[in-house]
Amino acid sequence: MAKKAIMFRYGGIGDTISLTAIAYILKKRGFERIEYCVPEKQVELFKGLDFIDKIIPTRRLPNLRGYDVIPAKGLRGWVTTETIKRELHNKNWLILEYKFLVEDNSMWRGYPPNEHFGPWARSMNSNYVNWVDLALAWANIDPQKIPGAWKRPKYKIFKEEVEQFSKKIPKNTIAVNLESSSLARTFYFKKDIVDQVLKHGYNAAVWDSGEGGWRIYFSNKEMTSFIPSKSVRESAAVIYGCDGFISADSGLSHIAEALGVKTTVLYTTVPSWTRSMYYQNTIPVDTTVECSPCFIIGKYCPKIEYEVNVKFKGLTKKEKEFLKEFSSIPLHEMAHKHRVTVDGLKMTHQAILQKMEALKNVEPDCMKSFDAEHVVARLISYIKTIEVEYEAK
Repeated sequence: MAKKAIMFRYGGIGDTISLTAIAYILKKRGFERIEYCVPEKQVELFKGLDFIDKIIPTRRLPNLRGYDVIPAKGLRGWVTTETIKRELHNKNWLILEYKFLVEDNSMWRGYPPNEHFGPWARSMNSNYVNWVDLALAWANIDPQKIPGAWKRPKYKIFKEEVEQFSKKIPKNTIAVNLESSSLARTFYFKKDIVDQVLKHGYNAAVWDSGEGGWRIYFSNKEMTSFIPSKSVRESAAVIYGCDGFISADSGLSHIAEALGVKTTVLYTTVPSWTRSMYYQNTIPVDTTVECSPCFIIGKYCPKIEYEVNVKFKGLTKKEKEFLKEFSSIPLHEMAHKHRVTVDGLKMTHQAILQKMEALKNVEPDCMKSFDAEHVVARLISYIKTIEVEYEAK
């Protein structure tokens, strides 16, 4: 049996952080060396994890779909991960390629993408499986024989980060981040959440990507302060200094779990248990709408995107007719018919496409199903329950 393993994962922060549990389990099972290839911009997130022997920065080649490269010694610069896999396989390493662990994971990739809901819909054999259990199965490890506590994400925070960021957070503060890499998982009711946090007598540390940091709203509503954050590690340190965290389904929610911060996570596109079934510090909240889960990780709600792109919902009759003509007859004939230039037609076409983009940037039904008062009250109740238990001990 191989006693050295290399893991490959190119994805978001949640995707890569979750697999720290796999590295931890492999180490527990006697593997003498474990290396992990992650996107180069995420390398710093894995500092201090002593069960991973080497973190390797990975870069995706934009012009060659499916190819990832890692730095190589000497004059070769970067080499493909496929080359590394072949070399290490010959040396009896365990190769764990998690590229298709979730995305595009299907029984047969010849299945066409669902035209209504996009290519994500064909990942059906991973939709209703906890992603850590699935990763263990891919490593030929029976998930049922692994303790649940081992399946949680791992993260190391350093003393200097605590001094610089965590200690700047006032007592009784709840962190709030409702932004995600996907608009389908980004919430629009941040103010409602903040108002409820302040109403309960807590301060709110709110992430704002526009400002590039955390704006702290004090419960007395008389002042605010701002903590700039230039990296995910700095934001993690801010969250570590808070009493609790309210989060969208994002990478920071998994880091908060690893840090032991009491967290409420709002899940929309995937069932919460597929992500957080073994978490000990997280209260997952699922939406209740009929079309959820939709398993979309893309930019827009698939239902809204379909209504705009296919049914042209929100466009005028004249705009719909224009799009039909634009795609069916030569532009010079269309220009002659409407007595405009070809450039004018192209400008009109671009204007309609921009309008369609705007029509897709609206709050989906799944997000409307969450009640801010309930979400905040549930987290505060959880925090206070923990405090009472701690005092009793």
